[in-house]
Amino acid sequence: MKKLNFLNNYTFFVLLLVVVSTSFLVFSKVAKIKKVTAKTDEAVIETNHKSSPKFKYAIFDISKSFWEKSLYDIMYSFQKRKGISWSYYFKLVRFGTSYLMGNLNVKKAFESFLDFCKGETLHEVKQNCSAIWKEECKDFILQDAKNNLDKHKKESAITIISEPGNKELYADLRLTYSFDYICASKLEIKKGKVTGKLDGEPCSGEEKLKKVRNLIEEKLGGSLKDAIFYANSHNDIPLLEKVGKAVAINPDSKLERHAKKKGWEILKFKNVIKG
Repeated sequence: MKKLNFLNNYTFFVLLLVVVSTSFLVFSKVAKIKKVTAKTDEAVIETNHKSSPKFKYAIFDISKSFWEKSLYDIMYSFQKRKGISWSYYFKLVRFGTSYLMGNLNVKKAFESFLDFCKGETLHEVKQNCSAIWKEECKDFILQDAKNNLDKHKKESAITIISEPGNKELYADLRLTYSFDYICASKLEIKKGKVTGKLDGEPCSGEEKLKKVRNLIEEKLGGSLKDAIFYANSHNDIPLLEKVGKAVAINPDSKLERHAKKKGWEILKFKNVIKG
């Protein structure tokens, strides 16, 4: 009986030893797996971080992609100060339809809306643009667009506004958010007064590509391949095709189709920064 008890006790201790040893081995393996997994995760994070390129130049279209309003919203705000005629609404419908059809003559359309500043001095135009900024624009900045700007500034990128409107419209925006350069259309001035025409071609389509390329490659000695461009209009496709990374922000239908075909990133920004 004593022998049997001894054997039972011995068997118990052997089994206990086996269980403890097995448990130790299992926990050791789990710990090693966790350690390897953690290292793998760190490697993946590091790889992903490295694969996210930093661009030397960040180009921003403004209408509908940095602030919520379109160029024609802003020009309408100016025109309201002088009164709106039925012919003005007719022009809106006419040129809006042309834009949607993809056959808009940008220069003709833009100049047809320049009555808001025709006959004014450049100083008066700047004052009015500043007033419109305070009343109609500064509380309609898209939060995600501002976040992108901050990110590129943190990475020491040169930031550029690129818009078809006259540059005076964006002067306060540029000052408030510290953009480095602006490529925009230029008002024609004769005898110290705005004529209601543009000096040269509007900063749109191929002309926008020309202006931005001249700034980056000729003036700054860089390359468009080192640039990222955020835009919302199909008129921006010529420049989007040439930069290192094209991003469609709140794109019109034509640009959205093109972006999907090209595999470009498409982002929808909605939230605005209010006062």
